[in-house]
Amino acid sequence: MEIRDRGSLIPGDRTQPQAAGNESPQAFANISDAFQKSASSAPPVDIKKAAGALLTGSTKKTAEVKWTKELSVMGSPVLAGSTLIVSDRYPDKALHAFDAKTGSELWQKKMGSDGPPPAVLAPDGSLLLVEDDGCLHALDPATGDDKWKLPIGSSAASITVYEDGRASMRGDGGLIAIDLKNRKITARTPITQNFESDPVLGKDGTVYGGGHDGCVYALESGTGKEKWKYKTGDMLRNSPAVGPDGTVYAGCIDKTLHAIDPSTGEGKWEFPTGHWILPTPVVGPDGTVYVGNNDNLLYAVDPVSGQHKWEFYIGGELRVEPVPAENGLLYVVTDRNMVLCLDQQTGVKQMQYHADSYIHCPPACDGEGNFYFGCNNGKLYAMNVPALTMKAEAEKIAKNPEAAPVEQQKTVEQDEEFIVIDGLKLPKKKEDPGKA
Repeated sequence: MEIRDRGSLIPGDRTQPQAAGNESPQAFANISDAFQKSASSAPPVDIKKAAGALLTGSTKKTAEVKWTKELSVMGSPVLAGSTLIVSDRYPDKALHAFDAKTGSELWQKKMGSDGPPPAVLAPDGSLLLVEDDGCLHALDPATGDDKWKLPIGSSAASITVYEDGRASMRGDGGLIAIDLKNRKITARTPITQNFESDPVLGKDGTVYGGGHDGCVYALESGTGKEKWKYKTGDMLRNSPAVGPDGTVYAGCIDKTLHAIDPSTGEGKWEFPTGHWILPTPVVGPDGTVYVGNNDNLLYAVDPVSGQHKWEFYIGGELRVEPVPAENGLLYVVTDRNMVLCLDQQTGVKQMQYHADSYIHCPPACDGEGNFYFGCNNGKLYAMNVPALTMKAEAEKIAKNPEAAPVEQQKTVEQDEEFIVIDGLKLPKKKEDPGKA
């Protein structure tokens, strides 16, 4: 076993954030349209006023409530196509399925004395959760009926699903790795280390986790033998994240995001954030790493160089992981009951919504302007951003004109009778049918 220290790493190419109250206007240029347009000439921004502008400022793309339900939502809602599945611990202690557009209940399944644990979606569209019988159940999201079940001999409540068809869950002092396609347990890895959060799997089955001793561990699948451990500057309160190339990302109380080579345990780079990192880092579709700190800032970091791509002042602590949507947007929840929607590439704000109560888990989002979350006030919210929905519909029609509604298709046919020159719409010259 080797112990790797972070001592000689290459830091990310960015300046350490200034102390609160001395921020440059550029750092908060995307808090509101007004700040954004006048950033170069504006006086230094007071952090309290900046937070107020974020919380009260208007945006061009606002969110609207589609429908709500009186439910005590456990974990994040799950979207399976047009079906929204929610784990409710009170009052029904049941798994609920709703039509995501209308809120009509499709089915309900009672779940034991404590109610259902949070469910997750498998790559094949099945709904996964562990029930009181000690089995992993795969449900049909259309009906709630079992498709199959696998005895795991554990009461594990949380499940991590990977895009390649694997899943893992913590139980009975170890991590259980499951091949979902073949419906079998592939490894039970004992864990003797005091990991703060659930460990995760690499593509080769390596188990990664960290905890109070400030180390990130790589454990051999099945045996739990240490392959390496990497020493950070302080304890880890979250799970590591694994990138597409296998790089391990760890956010730490030492105010730093660490990138670690999975084969050697050596540090690749460090990115300082200026304050504690509590939520697990999130890897976007293009590999960009998103990480938030306890000082109201969210960062986008280049996975290769460790350099700063953009940052956004979110006006509150980030305690749950941001959610990258398929349409290039990033949904962010703060401890001030805010939901923000940012452009993944630029960090520019697309939408904000101030909820009635604390939002305890990441929202479910469909990439078409709809998102769903549970609040501590005992409500489930279904939201829509009309501008984002219209944009998504326009992009669909551009790719497939036949998918447009009939009235829009007629407009397109009529447009074919005209020609546009320098912005002017002119009728096409029609041939005389009498000429040969």
